[in-house]
Amino acid sequence: MQKVREPTLGQMNLRVGGTFQLKVGWAVLTPFPFFVLISYVFSLHHGVLAATVGYMAYLALILVHELGHATLAWTLGFKVVAIELHLFHGRCWIRPGKDEISRIAVYWGGVLAQIILFAVAFFIGVTFKIPNWLAPAFFMCTAWNIILIASNLSPRPPYDGAVAWRIFPVVLKLVRLRLNLPVRISGSPLLRNEVDLVSYLLTTLDLRRHLEVTGMRSDQLQASLATVALEQRGSVSSLMKVVQHSDFMRVPEGGSSSRTPANLFCAQMRYGNPGVRMALESVGLDVRGLLFRIAHGKSESECATIANEDVGETIAVAVVNDDYTPMELVVQLLVKHLCITREDAMPLMLKIHQSGSATIRVCSPKNAQALVIALNADARQQYAPLLCRLAPAYHARA
Repeated sequence: MQKVREPTLGQMNLRVGGTFQLKVGWAVLTPFPFFVLISYVFSLHHGVLAATVGYMAYLALILVHELGHATLAWTLGFKVVAIELHLFHGRCWIRPGKDEISRIAVYWGGVLAQIILFAVAFFIGVTFKIPNWLAPAFFMCTAWNIILIASNLSPRPPYDGAVAWRIFPVVLKLVRLRLNLPVRISGSPLLRNEVDLVSYLLTTLDLRRHLEVTGMRSDQLQASLATVALEQRGSVSSLMKVVQHSDFMRVPEGGSSSRTPANLFCAQMRYGNPGVRMALESVGLDVRGLLFRIAHGKSESECATIANEDVGETIAVAVVNDDYTPMELVVQLLVKHLCITREDAMPLMLKIHQSGSATIRVCSPKNAQALVIALNADARQQYAPLLCRLAPAYHARA
């Protein structure tokens, strides 16, 4: 079975029910003399008839395999473009959707159709006496069918098995999520819940470096995690949602990957079970301060200073972009603290994201200071490391 691209081969084109094309290459006629020769070698009665029936069964076996793909594709909502029949194989051209498990399942359609054909043929062979002239067709639907099933299930491309066997890891992953069984993130031990996730991340070099800056020891934090009550712990489903959230974080080109421990930790602190944050904060860790240091490389107090000579009658309020604060949250904060509409906040947020920072308001020092404090406090309340700071007013007019 093949997919995605348009069919290009085939010289006899038939439109089947206005839904898809059946393309048959002329090369499929070449096996017929071989079937005639075999029928006479084995002295079968009605030699030409036996050869014709055997040859038609050979073509039907290839067609049944491709129709199996097509039937399963239709059932799963995919569009079938065409079916091609060639000398030793066929092709089913489909336009698949984005659902991974459904796309993989289509590759099993051909083998399942062959198994059904084998069962029917075997039942007929056991129940009734097969006439001599039907022997080649019976051989094709049973013995030769088994050989083709085995070859199609080969895990090597271009056979169906190269994709079909991938369905088992996908199903296992879904079962683990459904039953809340332990899961494994690449490079990590088994993770049963969010506490295990944070415990693992705290041992990684990326986060250990930030912990050393704050003066905290990872063994102290791990010991505190053990005190989190079971009813406060999240499920594996919740854990996977945390990981999926981190995948959608916007990271600029050349920046850190959204799969790094720092990104996963920030996503956990924002979207995860509050019991984990409480355990960290109970031993004196300033989680909000750690998130800010991860995002900006220094403390918030070091980022908010402005020289006295730059303070005039008016002063600018600027927002600095980072890799960890969601875009939607920035829009919400701008709407709330600037008293503007969402339509006005969207381009302002994009300017911050694309330029690295942007001025959001120019006003008196007193009002600017109040805006900076309110916006930063609101962001920290939601465990977001967004930085709003004062800037010289002439920067805003440049």
